[in-house]
Amino acid sequence: GLPRPSLIFISAKQIDTNNSLFREQLIMPTVKFIKTDGSEHELNVDKGSTIMEIGRDNNMGLEGTCGGSLSCATCHVYFSDADFARVGPPSDDEMDMLELAFGLTPTSRLGCQITIEDNLDGLTVKVPEDY
Repeated sequence: GLPRPSLIFISAKQIDTNNSLFREQLIMPTVKFIKTDGSEHELNVDKGSTIMEIGRDNNMGLEGTCGGSLSCATCHVYFSDADFARVGPPSDDEMDMLELAFGLTPTSRLGCQITIEDNLDGLTVKVPEDY
C-alpha cells in the first residue's frame, strides 16, 4: 500500500493562523535548553508539562529528585531577564528551596514550578553547573 504520512510538529513561530482549533491541535510549544557544556537543545514539548519533567526526561541535566513536590533544588534552572519576566518570580516556598541550590542567580527558578503553556513558547532554559 501507500506509505503512511508521518506527523510533523511545527513551532508556533513557523505558522500564522487565526484558526485557534487548528493551532490547539497541531502546535507544540518549543523550549530551548542550554546545558552546562554550552550545547543548545530545542525541544517540542507537551503543554502542561513542567520544565523539570522536560529536562529530566530528555537528559538535559535536571534530576528532579523529589518529583516536583517542592522539597529539593535538583531542578534549579535560570533564565535571561526577558524570559524570567515571562515565567514570573518564585513563590515564598520556592524561594526557601532555591536557597539550597548551588549557583543561585537573580533569575533562578525551580523547574518543577514552571508549567509550559502557549505563552511560554520559545522559552530558553539554562541549566546551572551542579557543584
